[in-house]
Amino acid sequence: MSNINFNPSVELPVEVIVRAFRDEPVALHAINIQKGVIEVAGGDSGKTIGFPESLVYCFDGDIFDDLHSAYKDQQYEKLSDLWGRAAHCT
Repeated sequence: MSNINFNPSVELPVEVIVRAFRDEPVALHAINIQKGVIEVAGGDSGKTIGFPESLVYCFDGDIFDDLHSAYKDQQYEKLSDLWGRAAHCT
């Protein structure tokens, strides 16, 4: 099951939250989707990286802020619960 449900009429790039190394939340932009991999980019470097769909979530500012705070404060149990809230996009 995919976390991302992109409507074909939605133009890329679209803002997403990536579940990075050690559950760090990172806000990036999805720029390409192909065969279960979402290519994301961010910042001015122009570099891109592919993540499996299971690690990419639709952006929600409130959830991102909560994830970022929990990660920064090393509240790993809370972080896990918050990722569960971010798991489904419509």
